[in-house]
Amino acid sequence: MLLLALGLQGGPRLSAQAHWTRFTDRSQNPSIAEYLQQVDFNEALQTVRALGEREDPFVGDILASLAAAARRAAERDVLIRELIAVLVSRGWQPVNLQALNRLAEDLPAYGPALQAQLIRVLKDDGSPPLDRVVLAQAARLAELLRRQAGRTDAEHSSLLLAVLEYAEARADPLFLDPVLRLLEGSREWAVGRRAQQVAARLAGIRTASGNPGEW
Repeated sequence: MLLLALGLQGGPRLSAQAHWTRFTDRSQNPSIAEYLQQVDFNEALQTVRALGEREDPFVGDILASLAAAARRAAERDVLIRELIAVLVSRGWQPVNLQALNRLAEDLPAYGPALQAQLIRVLKDDGSPPLDRVVLAQAARLAELLRRQAGRTDAEHSSLLLAVLEYAEARADPLFLDPVLRLLEGSREWAVGRRAQQVAARLAGIRTASGNPGEW
């Protein structure tokens, strides 16, 4: 009766696995990760969402398993995005920061929506290794803008904005030239306006640091 009531309250009835997942801790993570590799997408999605209802915040090994899952890339990305959304909603990012950084190391392997999500989640905890990853992504985006006459689809526009947000959060003049290239290459109003703002801030930081000649 309890399982039925929970299912009625939450929309579609929870599977037995998803219901059990709500009461697990990190010691059961390997079993959950193995299960997620074996079931269909809908069952995996329900189980991932159920992780947000448990008490133990550590799911880094599950994130790593999802990244290596033998699924279609689109399904894999959605499952990872859903689990990251759980981390954000519960404030679990610090406990899983190492796993998030490992995901970001392979940024080009994912679709633009997941890339943007990772960059936004990590922008306040940036590091020199992550800076290099984002700078490389900025270069790829600048090339994409060049090939597409400054236009991008909605997901890539969101990724461009995420890169700009990261550059602003890092407040490192190292990002100024890449931001200027994005500003020069984009024909999207929202991206161009944001790039202008970030470039102005980074230029001010560079000038204040006494290195205006490095422009």
